Amino acid sequence: IFNIFFMVAGRTGQVIFIGLALLFFLQRFSWKKAMAAGLLLGVVLAGFFFLSSSFAGRIAEGMHDVKKYQSGEADTSIGLRYQFWVNTARLWSTAPLLGHGTGSFPTKYAALAQSTGALPTDNPHNEYLLLAVQTGALGLALFLTLLLVMLWYSRTLGQPNNWLAQGLVLTMAVGCLFNSSLLDMAEGHFFAFFTALFFAGLDRRRPGKI
Repeated sequence: IFNIFFMVAGRTGQVIFIGLALLFFLQRFSWKKAMAAGLLLGVVLAGFFFLSSSFAGRIAEGMHDVKKYQSGEADTSIGLRYQFWVNTARLWSTAPLLGHGTGSFPTKYAALAQSTGALPTDNPHNEYLLLAVQTGALGLALFLTLLLVMLWYSRTLGQPNNWLAQGLVLTMAVGCLFNSSLLDMAEGHFFAFFTALFFAGLDRRRPGKI
Protein backbone atom coordinates (compact mmCIF):
# COMPACT_ATOMS: atom_id res chain seq x y z
CA ILE A 1 0.00 0.00 0.00
CA PHE A 2 2.82 2.39 0.86
CA ASN A 3 4.50 1.63 -2.45
CA ILE A 4 1.31 2.26 -4.47
CA PHE A 5 0.25 5.52 -2.84
CA PHE A 6 3.51 7.03 -1.58
CA MET A 7 6.27 5.81 -3.91
CA VAL A 8 4.91 4.87 -7.36
CA ALA A 9 2.90 7.52 -9.20
CA GLY A 10 0.88 5.18 -11.43
CA ARG A 11 -2.83 5.98 -11.38
CA THR A 12 -3.80 2.61 -12.86
CA GLY A 13 -2.31 0.72 -9.93
CA GLN A 14 -4.16 2.97 -7.50
CA VAL A 15 -7.49 2.37 -9.26
CA ILE A 16 -6.88 -1.39 -9.30
CA PHE A 17 -6.01 -1.36 -5.58
CA ILE A 18 -9.29 0.40 -4.76
CA GLY A 19 -11.21 -2.13 -6.87
CA LEU A 20 -9.46 -5.07 -5.18
CA ALA A 21 -10.11 -3.62 -1.74
CA LEU A 22 -13.83 -3.30 -2.49
CA LEU A 23 -13.89 -6.85 -3.87
CA PHE A 24 -12.18 -8.11 -0.70
CA PHE A 25 -14.83 -6.45 1.45
CA LEU A 26 -17.62 -8.10 -0.58
CA GLN A 27 -15.92 -11.50 -0.40
CA ARG A 28 -15.34 -11.47 3.34
CA PHE A 29 -18.13 -9.39 4.89
CA SER A 30 -21.89 -9.00 4.80
CA TRP A 31 -23.35 -6.17 2.70
CA LYS A 32 -23.64 -3.84 5.69
CA LYS A 33 -20.11 -4.51 6.88
CA ALA A 34 -18.79 -4.22 3.32
CA MET A 35 -20.44 -0.80 2.96
CA ALA A 36 -18.94 0.31 6.28
CA ALA A 37 -15.52 -0.92 5.19
CA GLY A 38 -15.93 0.94 1.89
CA LEU A 39 -16.67 4.17 3.74
CA LEU A 40 -13.62 3.59 5.94
CA LEU A 41 -11.54 3.05 2.81
CA GLY A 42 -12.76 6.42 1.52
CA VAL A 43 -11.59 8.07 4.75
CA VAL A 44 -8.19 6.37 4.47
CA LEU A 45 -7.81 7.51 0.85
CA ALA A 46 -8.68 11.05 1.88
CA GLY A 47 -5.91 10.81 4.45
CA PHE A 48 -3.50 9.58 1.78
CA PHE A 49 -4.39 12.63 -0.30
CA PHE A 50 -3.15 14.93 2.44
CA LEU A 51 -0.20 12.77 3.50
CA SER A 52 1.17 11.65 0.12
CA SER A 53 2.48 14.30 -2.24
CA SER A 54 2.73 11.62 -4.95
CA PHE A 55 -0.93 10.60 -4.66
CA ALA A 56 -2.21 14.18 -4.42
CA GLY A 57 0.07 15.28 -7.24
CA ARG A 58 -1.21 12.63 -9.63
CA ILE A 59 -4.82 13.58 -8.91
CA ALA A 60 -4.06 17.26 -9.44
CA GLU A 61 -2.12 16.45 -12.61
CA GLY A 62 -5.04 14.43 -13.95
CA MET A 63 -7.51 17.24 -13.34
CA HIS A 64 -5.10 19.70 -14.96
CA ASP A 65 -4.70 17.42 -17.99
CA VAL A 66 -8.48 17.19 -18.41
CA LYS A 67 -8.84 20.97 -18.31
CA LYS A 68 -6.05 21.42 -20.86
CA TYR A 69 -7.64 18.86 -23.18
CA GLN A 70 -11.01 20.60 -22.91
CA SER A 71 -9.31 23.85 -23.92
CA GLY A 72 -7.85 22.19 -27.02
CA GLU A 73 -4.41 21.12 -25.75
CA ALA A 74 -3.98 17.36 -26.22
CA ASP A 75 -0.26 17.18 -25.40
CA THR A 76 -0.75 15.74 -21.91
CA SER A 77 -0.74 12.22 -20.48
CA ILE A 78 -4.53 11.95 -20.35
CA GLY A 79 -4.99 13.96 -23.55
CA LEU A 80 -2.69 11.68 -25.54
CA ARG A 81 -4.37 8.56 -24.21
CA TYR A 82 -7.78 9.89 -25.14
CA GLN A 83 -6.47 10.70 -28.61
CA PHE A 84 -5.06 7.17 -28.91
CA TRP A 85 -8.43 5.71 -27.92
CA VAL A 86 -10.41 7.84 -30.38
CA ASN A 87 -8.07 7.06 -33.27
CA THR A 88 -7.97 3.36 -32.39
CA ALA A 89 -11.77 3.27 -32.36
CA ARG A 90 -11.70 4.84 -35.83
CA LEU A 91 -9.41 2.05 -37.03
CA TRP A 92 -11.74 -0.56 -35.56
CA SER A 93 -14.71 0.97 -37.39
CA THR A 94 -13.03 0.20 -40.73
CA ALA A 95 -12.90 -3.55 -39.99
CA PRO A 96 -15.38 -4.09 -37.17
CA LEU A 97 -16.05 -7.83 -37.34
CA LEU A 98 -12.71 -9.55 -37.96
CA GLY A 99 -10.25 -6.68 -37.53
CA HIS A 100 -7.11 -5.92 -39.51
CA GLY A 101 -5.14 -8.98 -38.39
CA THR A 102 -2.91 -9.89 -35.46
CA GLY A 103 0.08 -7.57 -35.19
CA SER A 104 -1.38 -5.03 -37.61
CA PHE A 105 -1.91 -2.20 -35.14
CA PRO A 106 1.47 -0.40 -35.41
CA THR A 107 1.28 -0.25 -39.21
CA LYS A 108 -2.37 0.76 -39.36
CA TYR A 109 -1.99 3.40 -36.68
CA ALA A 110 1.15 4.80 -38.31
CA ALA A 111 -0.77 5.28 -41.57
CA LEU A 112 -3.62 6.98 -39.72
CA ALA A 113 -1.22 9.22 -37.81
CA GLN A 114 0.53 10.25 -41.02
CA SER A 115 -2.75 11.23 -42.66
CA THR A 116 -4.14 13.11 -39.65
CA GLY A 117 -0.98 14.53 -38.07
CA ALA A 118 -1.57 12.59 -34.84
CA LEU A 119 1.26 11.27 -32.68
CA PRO A 120 2.16 7.71 -33.80
CA THR A 121 2.15 4.87 -31.27
CA ASP A 122 2.30 1.09 -31.19
CA ASN A 123 0.35 0.92 -27.92
CA PRO A 124 -3.13 2.48 -27.58
CA HIS A 125 -3.10 1.96 -23.80
CA ASN A 126 -6.35 0.00 -23.93
CA GLU A 127 -6.28 -3.76 -24.44
CA TYR A 128 -9.93 -3.95 -25.48
CA LEU A 129 -9.44 -1.48 -28.32
CA LEU A 130 -6.15 -3.11 -29.33
CA LEU A 131 -7.85 -6.50 -29.60
CA ALA A 132 -10.79 -4.97 -31.45
CA VAL A 133 -8.57 -3.38 -34.11
CA GLN A 134 -6.53 -6.53 -34.69
CA THR A 135 -9.11 -9.30 -34.21
CA GLY A 136 -12.39 -7.43 -34.52
CA ALA A 137 -15.53 -7.79 -32.46
CA LEU A 138 -15.10 -11.57 -32.62
CA GLY A 139 -11.69 -11.50 -30.93
CA LEU A 140 -12.84 -8.96 -28.36
CA ALA A 141 -15.87 -11.11 -27.56
CA LEU A 142 -13.64 -14.16 -27.07
CA PHE A 143 -11.41 -12.28 -24.63
CA LEU A 144 -14.41 -11.03 -22.64
CA THR A 145 -15.79 -14.57 -22.66
CA LEU A 146 -12.49 -15.83 -21.25
CA LEU A 147 -12.73 -13.40 -18.34
CA LEU A 148 -16.37 -14.35 -17.70
CA VAL A 149 -15.58 -18.09 -17.82
CA MET A 150 -12.73 -17.58 -15.36
CA LEU A 151 -15.07 -15.68 -13.07
CA TRP A 152 -17.72 -18.40 -13.36
CA TYR A 153 -15.38 -21.29 -12.62
CA SER A 154 -13.67 -19.41 -9.80
CA ARG A 155 -16.80 -20.18 -7.75
CA THR A 156 -15.93 -23.88 -7.83
CA LEU A 157 -12.39 -23.44 -6.55
CA GLY A 158 -11.61 -23.94 -2.89
CA GLN A 159 -10.58 -21.06 -0.70
CA PRO A 160 -8.48 -19.00 -1.01
CA ASN A 161 -8.01 -19.77 -4.73
CA ASN A 162 -11.57 -18.68 -5.55
CA TRP A 163 -11.03 -15.24 -4.01
CA LEU A 164 -7.59 -14.90 -5.57
CA ALA A 165 -8.88 -15.91 -9.02
CA GLN A 166 -11.66 -13.33 -8.80
CA GLY A 167 -9.07 -10.72 -7.86
CA LEU A 168 -6.99 -11.72 -10.88
CA VAL A 169 -9.97 -11.26 -13.22
CA LEU A 170 -10.75 -7.86 -11.71
CA THR A 171 -7.12 -6.78 -11.99
CA MET A 172 -7.00 -7.69 -15.67
CA ALA A 173 -10.45 -6.26 -16.48
CA VAL A 174 -9.65 -2.89 -14.91
CA GLY A 175 -6.03 -2.77 -16.06
CA CYS A 176 -7.05 -3.36 -19.67
CA LEU A 177 -9.10 -0.16 -19.60
CA PHE A 178 -5.98 1.97 -19.19
CA ASN A 179 -3.17 -0.22 -20.53
CA SER A 180 -2.59 -2.95 -23.09
CA SER A 181 -2.10 -5.50 -20.34
CA LEU A 182 -1.77 -8.58 -22.57
CA LEU A 183 0.69 -6.77 -24.83
CA ASP A 184 2.83 -5.49 -21.94
CA MET A 185 5.34 -8.18 -21.00
CA ALA A 186 5.13 -8.03 -17.20
CA GLU A 187 1.34 -7.83 -16.98
CA GLY A 188 0.80 -10.40 -19.73
CA HIS A 189 3.10 -12.96 -18.10
CA PHE A 190 1.56 -12.19 -14.69
CA PHE A 191 -1.90 -12.98 -16.05
CA ALA A 192 -0.82 -16.18 -17.80
CA PHE A 193 1.16 -17.50 -14.81
CA PHE A 194 -1.49 -16.92 -12.18
CA THR A 195 -4.32 -18.14 -14.42
CA ALA A 196 -2.48 -21.44 -14.74
CA LEU A 197 -1.66 -21.50 -11.03
CA PHE A 198 -5.19 -20.85 -9.76
CA PHE A 199 -7.07 -23.03 -12.26
CA ALA A 200 -4.58 -25.90 -12.72
CA GLY A 201 -6.38 -28.12 -10.22
CA LEU A 202 -9.88 -27.52 -11.56
CA ASP A 203 -11.69 -30.76 -12.39
CA ARG A 204 -14.75 -30.02 -14.52
CA ARG A 205 -16.18 -33.47 -13.79
CA ARG A 206 -16.17 -32.79 -10.05
CA PRO A 207 -16.58 -29.04 -9.49
CA GLY A 208 -14.52 -27.74 -6.62
CA LYS A 209 -12.40 -30.91 -6.42
CA ILE A 210 -8.68 -31.20 -7.18
